Amino acid sequence: MGQARSAISFPSPRRMAIVRVALPVPLPQAFDYAADGASSADLGRCVRVPFGKGEKTGVIVDLPPDGEAHGGTLRQVRAILRELPPLPPDWLRLARFTSAYYQAPLGEVVSAS
Repeated sequence: MGQARSAISFPSPRRMAIVRVALPVPLPQAFDYAADGASSADLGRCVRVPFGKGEKTGVIVDLPPDGEAHGGTLRQVRAILRELPPLPPDWLRLARFTSAYYQAPLGEVVSAS
């Protein structure tokens, strides 16, 4: 009779959350970043992210499902500014409406307010 093998279980690798960030740039899209520990409570929060050769401050406007993000490597959020209150959901809806109505990039609408 052989010894019973004990099942070794390894914790599943922690998946990095993906956040969609509106940045104050004249481009009509938001940008996806990886953010450790981000949750739905962070919607509307300001973040500092790498952009180009520098850094920009933007607002988390969405948490896309894992399958929706592109297959490339995402850059990491440098900081979620949790010491600041998040923008309220109704304010974000108004910013989205304004962006669509005036055909202006969401990041510029958010930064102008």
